[in-house]
Amino acid sequence: MTTLKTIAAALNRQTKKLKLTRIGLKEKSGIAIQTVVNILSGNADYRMSKFLSVVDQLGLEVVLQPKNSAAPLAACNSSVKSQIQWMLNKQQANQKAKA
Repeated sequence: MTTLKTIAAALNRQTKKLKLTRIGLKEKSGIAIQTVVNILSGNADYRMSKFLSVVDQLGLEVVLQPKNSAAPLAACNSSVKSQIQWMLNKQQANQKAKA
């Protein structure tokens, strides 16, 4: 099971990748700075709508998958993961183009 700490770590990596400050994320998402801090710290529970707002502003998407499908992907080498990510990105782009 994914924990708040592992989710927060992924969000923090994306925040750094986008060179986005917590205040910048607060302004883009329209939520209180303390909520942004709570979400990025992984120490506090938060409303799903607030979480989804932050995820959206970071250009990420929440994906639910069966637990037994996550382990084989995690065990794959990075080139396989890169190919799978490329395919997922292509699929998402196609879906956006259709919308």
